[in-house]
Amino acid sequence: MAAYTALCAALLLVLAGFREWSRARGAPGAHLNAAEHIPIILVLMIVLCRLGGPLPALHLTGVLLVAGRTLHAAAFLGSGTRSPGRVAGQTLTFMAYGSGILGIVMALGARG
Repeated sequence: MAAYTALCAALLLVLAGFREWSRARGAPGAHLNAAEHIPIILVLMIVLCRLGGPLPALHLTGVLLVAGRTLHAAAFLGSGTRSPGRVAGQTLTFMAYGSGILGIVMALGARG
C-alpha cells in the first residue's frame, strides 16, 4: 500500500512540475486528471486494507492505478489529444476502481 501511495505521490509531483513548466502541452490537464482519480482509488485501497480484504485485489488495484495513471499522463503530455495511450490509461484506471470495489465487496462478504 505504501509503495503505491509513494509512486502516485511522485507522479503527482512530477506532473505538478510539468504543469508549471509547460502549460501549452496539456500538463495542467494531465495533473488535474490524475489528482481526480488517485485519491479516490487510494481511499478504496485503504478501506480494502482495513477490512482485511484479499491481498491479490489490493495489489491488482495498486498496479492498475500506477500503470493507468502513468500511461495516461505520458500519452496526455505527448499528444494532448485523444490517443490510444490515453484511452488505455483511463481503461486501466477504471479497472483499478473495479478491482478495489470488488475487493471490498469480497472482504465484506467474508465477514458475514
